[in-house]
Amino acid sequence: MTGTTITDDAAQNPAGAGPAGEAKLVVDSVTVEYSTRKGTVHAVSDVSLDVPHGTTLALVGESGCGKSSLGRAMLQLPRPTSGSVRVDDTDLTTLSGSALKSARKMIQMVFQDPISSLNPRRTVRDIVAEGLEIQGTGGSRADIRQKVDAALEAVGLDPQHAGDRRPSEFSGGQCQRIALARALVLEPEVLVCDEPVSALDVSVQAQILNLLEDMKERYRLTMVFISHDLSVVHNIADKVAVMYLGTVCEVADTETLYRSPAHPYTMLLISSAPTLSGTLADTLGEAPITATSSELPSPLDPPSGCRFRTRCPRATEICASERPLLTDIAPGHKVACHHPFEEIR
Repeated sequence: MTGTTITDDAAQNPAGAGPAGEAKLVVDSVTVEYSTRKGTVHAVSDVSLDVPHGTTLALVGESGCGKSSLGRAMLQLPRPTSGSVRVDDTDLTTLSGSALKSARKMIQMVFQDPISSLNPRRTVRDIVAEGLEIQGTGGSRADIRQKVDAALEAVGLDPQHAGDRRPSEFSGGQCQRIALARALVLEPEVLVCDEPVSALDVSVQAQILNLLEDMKERYRLTMVFISHDLSVVHNIADKVAVMYLGTVCEVADTETLYRSPAHPYTMLLISSAPTLSGTLADTLGEAPITATSSELPSPLDPPSGCRFRTRCPRATEICASERPLLTDIAPGHKVACHHPFEEIR
């Protein structure tokens, strides 16, 4: 993607494209902690993940599980407390200043609230152009305008109609299209989407999800899709990582996870996810699991051992004394649990 416009030629020869299955994004032992007056918030604890080139990894879990903190850490917003984040061979955690600013072209983010993520005082064209101006890679004014108009057209907006208007004149779905254009105009290799449809009406959600899929295929993006909605994730993700209280408790390809969840927390999430025909758990042929407590422990003082043990009906003494490691139970299927469910056929 080296021309002055976003074109289908760029999709055929995208920057940084690698062989299918080759890791594009690698998160290695990332920990994110925040100091507060009440103590240290353990938002993310020693998480390792990899996202193969051209695939979508979904991060799922209830509010407060650390998925957004992990997503922001990937972009160094802020820098993680420890661990590394690599895009191809570039370790973002070792960079600073102009080097980090330049590297951020490779990984961009679409935020949860499409309206508040846009500057209300600037026009749409200025908002989309800002990244190019900051990076200094946009070329002349005419080149920048051409790139911005191409990005707006790519997400289904008419640049002549939208370019000189402000975000307040658009709907939530249109604002999310603008936010996506702002990310795409920098020609990233990795796109992190933090709950990009949770603030939208259901009908608009479908439009944005279809647009994301189209953009992924058209430009061969590698995506991290953060969501608490398992029905949405089922339709967009190639692989799912389930997070609970700052840790990853299960990772598998999407169909395996929904067909044969191994961690009690994953089973709980699937059991409670509504669909038009009941719940996703109905397809498992197994009675839904019930948590022993509805209250999420505080990240200021997470439980010892397995962090889900205080709510888990399968917990035993070992769950309190030993932290379970993320272990392969089948090809491509990992779980961190002392008492995982057996495979459901």
